[in-house]
Amino acid sequence: MTYVFGPPVVVPAIPPQPPQLTLIGASVKPDNTTDPASSTADTSGLDAALRQELSQREGPMWIRGFTYAPENHYAVENRDPQDFTSVDLPALPAPSGLQLSQGTGGTLADGTYKYEVTAVNANGETTPGTAVSITVSAGGGTASVIGSFDPVEDGDTYKVYGRISGSLGLIATVGPFDPDNPPSFTDTGSVSPGATPPVSNTTGGVGPYTNLPTVQVQPWIIVAADFCSTFGFEARDFKGRALRLLENAQYQAVEREFWTGALAQAKGYPNNYLTSSSAVDLTPGSGAPSVARGQQILQDYLATQGFGGQGMIHCQPQTAPNLLNARRVGNLLLDVFDNIIVPGVGYPGTAASIGTPSATTAVMFATDLVCTRVEGQGRVSLVDPDGHVYPDSFAEAVYRGEAGFPNRVTFRAEKYGCAYWDGAIQAGVRVTLAT
Repeated sequence: MTYVFGPPVVVPAIPPQPPQLTLIGASVKPDNTTDPASSTADTSGLDAALRQELSQREGPMWIRGFTYAPENHYAVENRDPQDFTSVDLPALPAPSGLQLSQGTGGTLADGTYKYEVTAVNANGETTPGTAVSITVSAGGGTASVIGSFDPVEDGDTYKVYGRISGSLGLIATVGPFDPDNPPSFTDTGSVSPGATPPVSNTTGGVGPYTNLPTVQVQPWIIVAADFCSTFGFEARDFKGRALRLLENAQYQAVEREFWTGALAQAKGYPNNYLTSSSAVDLTPGSGAPSVARGQQILQDYLATQGFGGQGMIHCQPQTAPNLLNARRVGNLLLDVFDNIIVPGVGYPGTAASIGTPSATTAVMFATDLVCTRVEGQGRVSLVDPDGHVYPDSFAEAVYRGEAGFPNRVTFRAEKYGCAYWDGAIQAGVRVTLAT
């Protein structure tokens, strides 16, 4: 009797459950991003084969960087039902895009005339936009000046000031206009200039209204390398080991770069890492409070900022057992106000803007919601949705004695990732760690 044995079957190890209470698990996904046409990725430090692989995979993908407009944290407006005045209203911007042309049928003599426009709402009037001049030449006759400008959102009416440079006065109040037609005016010369333009913008009410700058992000490559002997495994198992290593190690890598911004600073990327700007130091003058008290301080701060929406509290893992009323909801850890608590595996508990903590203290942070994008990219993502393993073949991965590594297999698993946030809320408090 002859027995035929097939190749040995190697069952891959069951991957451990990745940590869930992390920045990746607690973050939100961006609604809209753009993908600039020009690549800003710096691959000069990579070997030639990997650079070639990346160049083939750039295409229409976000790995080249993306830009998005952050959400502004504006308070809800309370307006009077009769005249719509408000004490909590963002100021209108001054009108822009003023264009002038010469018309007929007026009484303006030949000469140079100057105009500027303001926007008006129920609260008051803006300062003028950029002034524009026009030279009227009617060949000894008379003419008019026709002007148009860009509409201002929430601006009902507009005031036009003219007419001689250095002596501008109110000559017309125009509007409201149909949304399909740009605001315009005609100066025939029949109105004598009146009041001078305002020197301050009175359209806004009290309240911290600040437009956040556009956020630009350059993702990076997260690479996990696995080294092992050539004996006992098949090629597919080596690739699986590298992917599992990447799956579990990516959390710390993403959080570490998001907090310190070391790679972004070294390469000059515009990433909005947390320690890149000054944060409000909420540490009491009496010194670092307990973790529970620090949590209360950050909760109070989040409740009074912006529109009072949900925020994030970042801390080190060892502080999590000392948090007040924290509860697990799916993959999220929430406090009593539904703020997301992130006991991040890669957060070092330090921040330059708050000062370096001592050995027994750490910094807890409060921010608005953070976005993360971590994914396998490129054409190979259809084959390896969890990341790309490099090199492609087992033969390329084997060292047969080169560089002093006999019978060693090296596989690298890589994917693209980044973490970013709007930067509207940023505060920290030094707390005393439990012994």
